[in-house]
Amino acid sequence: MFSVPKLVVLAVIIAVIWYGFKIFSRGQQASKKDDSGGNVSPGNSEGSSDAVNMVQCSVCGDFVAGKGATTCGKENCPYPGA
Repeated sequence: MFSVPKLVVLAVIIAVIWYGFKIFSRGQQASKKDDSGGNVSPGNSEGSSDAVNMVQCSVCGDFVAGKGATTCGKENCPYPGA
């Protein structure tokens, strides 16, 4: 049934598979880092942020993009229409 040589061979097989997956995943992570140019977010090759600061409209209370925001349609809206 179970013998020491069989258990040793099984342990060696498991260790080879375990370390093989570790090496493979390191290679995948390294290639992704090389392709993206380091710590740049995906889809943004220049390193600039696509985030927009939001400000709360003093009339309606909705949050709008500060730069280039369009009017909310309410009277006295501080943001011009597009």
